[in-house]
Amino acid sequence: GNSNSKTFGSKIKEYDLVITFISNGEKYAVRMYTEKTYLKMNKIAVEYGGGGHPQAAGFECKKLPFSRKK
Repeated sequence: GNSNSKTFGSKIKEYDLVITFISNGEKYAVRMYTEKTYLKMNKIAVEYGGGGHPQAAGFECKKLPFSRKK
């Protein structure tokens, strides 16, 4: 399914950035969103071969470049 910043509703205001990731079994589609103007999601996405806008960007990868914090 598709996602966008509205996926998070008002919760997006509680975090610096929010991320969705969906796998088709071969690769992940990672999408990042923020309402903070000082953060640039597109700069992060470019580091992983993607792109987008300062407040909404994404990339695809075979392995996620982050893990769950325990």
